[in-house]
Amino acid sequence: MADKDATPATPSAAYAKMAPRWHLIDSLLGGTEVMRQAGTVMMPKHQEESEPSWERRLGGAVLLNMTEITLDMLSGKPFSDPVQLVDDALPQHKEWSEDIDLQGNSLDVFARRWFRDGLAKGLSHVLIDMPRRDEGNRSLADDKENNIRPYLVHIPPESVIFMSGTTVNGREVLEHVRISESELVRVGFSEVLQERIRVLEPGLAQVWELREKGSTKEKWVKVEEYATDLDYIPLVTFYTNRDGLGLAKPLLLDLAYMNVRHWQLDADLNNIISVACFPMLAMSGVDQNEAGEGGLMRLGPNQILATRSERGKFYYVEHTGAAINVGEDKLKHLEELMASYGAQFLKDTPGDLKATVRALDSAEALSQLQATTLVFKDALEQALAAMSDWAGLKDGGPSVEMNVDFGLNDPDEAGWSAIESARTRREISRKTVINEMTRRGWLSDDYDLEEDAVLLEAENKEMMDAAARLDLDPGAPDPAPGEPPADPDAQ
Repeated sequence: MADKDATPATPSAAYAKMAPRWHLIDSLLGGTEVMRQAGTVMMPKHQEESEPSWERRLGGAVLLNMTEITLDMLSGKPFSDPVQLVDDALPQHKEWSEDIDLQGNSLDVFARRWFRDGLAKGLSHVLIDMPRRDEGNRSLADDKENNIRPYLVHIPPESVIFMSGTTVNGREVLEHVRISESELVRVGFSEVLQERIRVLEPGLAQVWELREKGSTKEKWVKVEEYATDLDYIPLVTFYTNRDGLGLAKPLLLDLAYMNVRHWQLDADLNNIISVACFPMLAMSGVDQNEAGEGGLMRLGPNQILATRSERGKFYYVEHTGAAINVGEDKLKHLEELMASYGAQFLKDTPGDLKATVRALDSAEALSQLQATTLVFKDALEQALAAMSDWAGLKDGGPSVEMNVDFGLNDPDEAGWSAIESARTRREISRKTVINEMTRRGWLSDDYDLEEDAVLLEAENKEMMDAAARLDLDPGAPDPAPGEPPADPDAQ
């Protein structure tokens, strides 16, 4: 049954399911400041814990942001080389790629931000938009003169509150999309946040504004409606682990939960250390009347503790430190787990995992990241194709080149040993070996194979000349330092 109170801002069921995951990821990526602002959501109160005690515990917490470290490592791998258009791309595509979003960002810079957001949150969107123009007769030359051309807009997943679609000839087609937008508008000497919802359907766009916001009901007003030049919704979504339309499991979700647990344990440990550093003065056998009102005594450098009781005594109760050791061990174990989550990308941690398991984990993680990169490459090409459609180009859009060989940069990989052995047996050429080293990024970008061959030939000639001057067999081993050359005629 339809919800009669639904508004343009009513989210979908998929959005409601994903929103807590995005809040978790965003809080961690925001660092210590945002994690503290999240309050009890990320740092629950202990049972019977007072508000001042909880505030002290929260205020002393500092985030070890393994989620962001891992995300930066993973998202940087595919962009070790810039994203580039293939050689047969049209001149318009090459021109667009220099300022793909009309904000001065190149295709490579824009793609990095889109990929990182999708990797963090499971999905991320790009809207292909077009500057508004006056209706009437126009040509592509008119558009170029007025800088009217399509561009890309990155839309974070938390801004797309509703998506619905259907399947046509085995292909998913969007039918209805709603995007939440907001803008700070100056009103007199103050600023007011204006909330909007952009509604997209094939060939049509609407803009709704929030005019009244009450506790029970909101009033939204349609302020704009216009036709687009496309018969489909120009929104492209990049998914990592897709579970359905608008649904995906972020690759780092489990790591994020571990990171939050570390945040909480670290705060507890800091609190325990604070308590342990301040021994508590205790007394026994002292009459309550002597202790003063409420059983309290004045303490300080100019005070004397005394009692008339023969059995009375004063002493300090100190923490044994056992809980500190337990807490530190738990934190260390959790840090090792978080590090191994991004095993080959973060650091080598001998002893944490068996070598064979680490190798398998590394290969699996690389394989998954490479597959994700190929999915992103396809999404990026879809976005460029939509730009071509909007501009009236009939080429279907250009292809892009992205690095997917980032798993080949480990000098200890078994594949490289096989290459060395093949070269030793003269089964492959030196040029092939050099090509493999270049593909792995072990040689600088300005390495020149032919120039290097000339240098090698010069070095060999120099060695042969030196051997001839010493009357040595060119194939004989060099003499040890300080020893005379061997006599070639000696028996």
